[in-house]
Amino acid sequence: RYMRHYNNICLNPYDDSSLKRIFGIIMRWWLEPYPSKVRVMQKPLVDVTVSLYAQICRQLLPTPAKSHYTFNLRDVSKVFGGVMSVDQDYLKEPNDLIRLWAHECTRVFCDRLVDQRDVKWFRSVLANHATDHFKIPFEDVMSEGDSSILDPNDPTAYLNKRLIFCDFSNPRSARKAYVEIRDLDQLAGVVEG
Repeated sequence: RYMRHYNNICLNPYDDSSLKRIFGIIMRWWLEPYPSKVRVMQKPLVDVTVSLYAQICRQLLPTPAKSHYTFNLRDVSKVFGGVMSVDQDYLKEPNDLIRLWAHECTRVFCDRLVDQRDVKWFRSVLANHATDHFKIPFEDVMSEGDSSILDPNDPTAYLNKRLIFCDFSNPRSARKAYVEIRDLDQLAGVVEG
C-alpha cells in the first residue's frame, strides 16, 4: 500500500553501440576544424572510452569500504567534456589527443580510487586499452619529449608519469587556454606566486 504513493520509473542502461553512436556524433562534429591526422582519431577515441568505461563498471564494483565506486554515463560525458575543453591550437598531433584523453580518464575515473592496487590496475588497463585502440604503443605516447620516464629495469615506469592539463598556466593572459603542462616548476611558480 505504501508504494502506491510513488511513481516507479525504470530505465535500461545504454548498450555500447548506442553510447558509441551518441558520443561519436558529438566528437565528429567537434573534431571538424582539426587537421585530418587528428580527425581520424574520432572513432578510436570513442571506442576506447566506451570500452574503458564498460570494463571499469564490471571490475570496480562498490563495496562497503569503496561505496563511491559507482560509475555512470555522466562520467563518460565528463571525459569527452574535458577533451573538448582543450585549446584548439594545442591539438596538432594524434599523440596530443591521446595524452589529453588519458589525462581526462585519469581525472574522472582514477582520481576516485582510494586503493593503490586499484590505481595500479586502472593505469595498466588504460595503457592496454590505449595501445589496442589507438594502435600506438602507449609508452611512446607518454614518453614523447621525456625519455627519463622510460626505465629498462621497470617496463611499467611510464605509467606513473603525471599528465597535467589546466587553464591557469598563464595568469596574465586574458585567454584561458586549457593545455598540457610539461614544466611543473613553472606551474608551481604560478600556483605559489
